[in-house]
Amino acid sequence: MSLFNVQWSPRKDLGLNIQLHPSITRTHITTPGGDLELLCATPADHDTSKPPLLFIHGGFGAATEYRFFLEYFSSRGYPSYAISVRGHGNSYTVDYWKLLFTSKHQMALDVTAGIRHVIDKHRNEGRPDVVPVAHSAGGGLLQYILSEGLYSPPDSKKTGSQAYVVGRIGLLGVIPCYGAVGVYWNWVKLDPFYPLRMYLFHFGHPRSPLSSTRLVKQAFFCDECPDERVREFETQEMAPYESMAWPLATFGVFANPEKIVRAVGLTNTSGHESVEDLQPRVLVVAGGKDVLMPPGIMAKLVNLLRNAVRVVFGSVTDNGDPQEGVRDGVEFRVVQGSGHHLMGDIHWEECAEKILRFLE
Repeated sequence: MSLFNVQWSPRKDLGLNIQLHPSITRTHITTPGGDLELLCATPADHDTSKPPLLFIHGGFGAATEYRFFLEYFSSRGYPSYAISVRGHGNSYTVDYWKLLFTSKHQMALDVTAGIRHVIDKHRNEGRPDVVPVAHSAGGGLLQYILSEGLYSPPDSKKTGSQAYVVGRIGLLGVIPCYGAVGVYWNWVKLDPFYPLRMYLFHFGHPRSPLSSTRLVKQAFFCDECPDERVREFETQEMAPYESMAWPLATFGVFANPEKIVRAVGLTNTSGHESVEDLQPRVLVVAGGKDVLMPPGIMAKLVNLLRNAVRVVFGSVTDNGDPQEGVRDGVEFRVVQGSGHHLMGDIHWEECAEKILRFLE
């Protein structure tokens, strides 16, 4: 049932009408709460030097929004996966009020289940560590997971499937670990009347800021993106409602940048004597036309992470304006024409190419 163009009941058909490439299969991961959707694209060749990739969606998103990436990377030899957290995509449904108060920690446990599943699946192949690539609020979850150690770092007393390892990470237009106040202020500037619409006409419904094709397009896509693509995402992939506890918990600092960089091996105990020796292990990508997480917000995150690496190494920090490129183990790139939806906007392939170069 919908009221004033928002929906209050769960959908069980999300993503099922999206046409997937024949190389992509849909399976599910069993968790205590229910089954989580996992899309899989296995490469034809078995080059075990290439790590498995796990793609993580953001608010209102789903695994299917990575369908272009899944085909792209699997065709280049990377086992590729995309997960939908609870209440999203074809994962188990959650009632409106229950999802509304679902915490970021609970959502993070769903992502962790995906990381563990992918690592266990490829453990005996001798492949490098899993590389999670996350978008928007999903990137916030990934930073939280690394900061809190939820991915279960290696322990000499643990063996087999008990030890999980995250290698490099990709952060695509993410909520930064220092807090999302600037992100939501950008949303208010983009749509000044959304608080009024949200509470006067939609009774506080979280989908209110994205309750029409026009609103979805201006927030997530560039102006040149065809409306048909926006409508497909809006009607076939977007969750009907979202957790409010999840984004509210990211308003202030929610993850420690030093713990994040340590978690991916950017430390002086990993065989590197100085920051100048480091190969990039963190990739941050911004959309040049992203109105929510624009390049300026992503540059501030890059600077924070680079300084965290310098602190770990005992080097002098640098508060200069971060430029595109690689420094201190952190790579920063901008897809100039893209909106926020980097994996689904018309410039998605340029974003994929930047990730590929980072991996190789």
